[in-house]
Amino acid sequence: MFLSVVLPAYNESANIARVVEELRAIVSQCDVVKEMEVIVVDDHSSDDTFSVVAGLPGENIRAIRLSRRSGSH
Repeated sequence: MFLSVVLPAYNESANIARVVEELRAIVSQCDVVKEMEVIVVDDHSSDDTFSVVAGLPGENIRAIRLSRRSGSH
């Protein structure tokens, strides 16, 4: 099975690498999941969340940055 995980993020530069690392560790224990991609949607953070995600190792991580702050709606 291929798993796509979408993570919303806003000013999470201090935490996002750890979240992705923990997610990878948990999913690696699932025998059913053969491949996984992580898509982080940065809600136009004022910190460097987008660059932290873009710098994470692995080709299965994608970073999308919204052009303006949209909020939870």
